Amino acid sequence: MDAHRRCHRHARPPDDAGLTRLGDWEVGAAQALPAHTLNVTVPTADPDAAGGEPPMTVAALIRLNASLTGSRAAQIRRLAQQPRLA
Repeated sequence: MDAHRRCHRHARPPDDAGLTRLGDWEVGAAQALPAHTLNVTVPTADPDAAGGEPPMTVAALIRLNASLTGSRAAQIRRLAQQPRLA
């Protein structure tokens, strides 16, 4: 399967995806990217809001997204284990 068809297959996540399936979809979509695209620098959409942070590569953005998603999932898991007060 050529790179374009692999990328197109991962164009949208499943509508009914939970966190695990969405994570699996994201891994597959990232793996389908041609290697040279991982080094492409993505310009900041709003430089004023970026607080001086430099633009990031596609690879750096993928790693950041995975890190933030994992930490949010852990936070949700911890909160779900706490007793609820009414």
